[in-house]
Amino acid sequence: MHHSNSMSRHLLLTGLGVKPREGLYRLAGGDTTCSALLAPVALFELLTPEKRPDHILAFCTKKALEETFPRLEEVLQGRVGVEAVEVPDGIHPEDIDRFFERAVEAVARQSPDRLTLDLTQGPRHFALLLYLGGLYLESLGEIKIEAAYYGYEFETPRPFFDLQPLLELPRWIHAIDTLKDSRDAVPLAGLLRQAESKAPHLRQFAQWMNLATEAFASGLPLELGRVAERLLREMSRPLRRALREEYRLPLADRITGKLNDWLDGYRLNEQATGQGWKARIALTEEELRRQARLIDDLLAHGNLRSALGLMNEWVVSWALLRSDEATRWLEFEPARRRAANKLGALQRFLQDPDLRSRLIPEQQELARFWEELSSLRNSLHHHGMRPQTVTSDDDGVRAKLDRVHSYWEGTMRDLPNISLAPLGAGERCLLVSPVGERPGVLFSALLGLRGEGVACDAVLAICSRSTEARVPEAFERAGWQGEHHLLRFDDPFAGIEERLGLCERARPVLAQAGAVYVNVTGGTTLMGLLAEELAGEARRLARPVRRFGLIDRRPSEEQRTNPWVQGELLWLDKAADAES
Repeated sequence: MHHSNSMSRHLLLTGLGVKPREGLYRLAGGDTTCSALLAPVALFELLTPEKRPDHILAFCTKKALEETFPRLEEVLQGRVGVEAVEVPDGIHPEDIDRFFERAVEAVARQSPDRLTLDLTQGPRHFALLLYLGGLYLESLGEIKIEAAYYGYEFETPRPFFDLQPLLELPRWIHAIDTLKDSRDAVPLAGLLRQAESKAPHLRQFAQWMNLATEAFASGLPLELGRVAERLLREMSRPLRRALREEYRLPLADRITGKLNDWLDGYRLNEQATGQGWKARIALTEEELRRQARLIDDLLAHGNLRSALGLMNEWVVSWALLRSDEATRWLEFEPARRRAANKLGALQRFLQDPDLRSRLIPEQQELARFWEELSSLRNSLHHHGMRPQTVTSDDDGVRAKLDRVHSYWEGTMRDLPNISLAPLGAGERCLLVSPVGERPGVLFSALLGLRGEGVACDAVLAICSRSTEARVPEAFERAGWQGEHHLLRFDDPFAGIEERLGLCERARPVLAQAGAVYVNVTGGTTLMGLLAEELAGEARRLARPVRRFGLIDRRPSEEQRTNPWVQGELLWLDKAADAES
């Protein structure tokens, strides 16, 4: 038996039967003929030198090994390495297992990078097993099937047909399955790119399909909508033609149909071209429904990170659709930030026992959903860089996911009509100000705001035991009457731990205000820090906030002896930032 060295790179796999008959062979479409007893000999002679194998593996039953293989060896001796692989002739499962084991072992020993299959002779099922074995080896890695030939014996001379399209078919089956199962068009794009020399437009389609896959996996509904619209508009007919003519694929219509079905749910309704195409997409209920389909699809295919990330943004867009800023829905500042802040405010109302009753049941459910969605989304977007587990086999995560999914399916994706304004979020205009040893600051704040056209009807005064008594005099001097609340520090110089309790006491007052003006000057350092914290708390409750300071340019002694002189008001936030 002739063995080749292990440098062999191109292998011919063939099957041998018993009682072979002499025949005249030719390559289909060619004129050259060759007479031979065995099909692999004729094929070897007819192939051009660059397509000839370096080594032949002949799969034989025990009988073929004894009777037929010596003839193959004899004819090809000195021209090409020939090796027999004995395989069982039965078709029981254990026979088929043994066939594959021996085939894979024999091929692996040769370490080829190319295979040619001759499926002409040997028992009938050998052709199928060699074909499947070749595909299996190809899928495992480094080996490519270059060609597969079948010699048709009912014509003279017998033509060798190249079954290349049959080899391509499993690749298309895999590509379509991948598209169906994981919404990944990359294998399909790869197959198209192989044919670009014959049909250059396929390269462009392949590029767009890669973009569609990327946009799907990353949860980018606008980018996906744009590329889907373009593919559907330009690709269907040329692709169908290429599949039929270049690849000779049966059911080409079905393949393009599958692709079209996938893209159709995501396509934008009109062409999106040129610079700034995104800005021309209007936020409508229809657009949100289109994006919701992508979220559903991502959830169905287990792409949690993108599904929850997009769901989070979708809810913000839903909130924007109900506001007067819907035309600027893609701008983070201020539109998306404000809408997200309103949702966050519902969450804060829900968490505070004093404020929860100001949310109707639908608002409470929405707030709970937003809280859990944000928490899941953040943990996934930070790739689990936190102490808690984030995989869905963790019971807490699973339960949270189920609740989020259930609210999304049952309520959110149907664009519910839920107000984002808590009950009794009032019209009152609230001034927050420290009151120190010099009560002129509160007096100046009230007069300064009045001079700016702001009439406050409520005051939250930050004071100490000794400055509390000065508050009524400041009101009287400013000619102000209205509702007021005192936040008193027991230790205005070092009572850092008091801040938390004072913040909690202030929260219901802040929550009822229509607008909050915060003076950050006057009193002790700690009073000023609390004023800043209350400004932040009001923003988290989605109250419009504007901070200011007061400047008194007079000498210190004069300020002390004559406190009732109005200081100069200096805005720290622009008017636009007064929005929550």
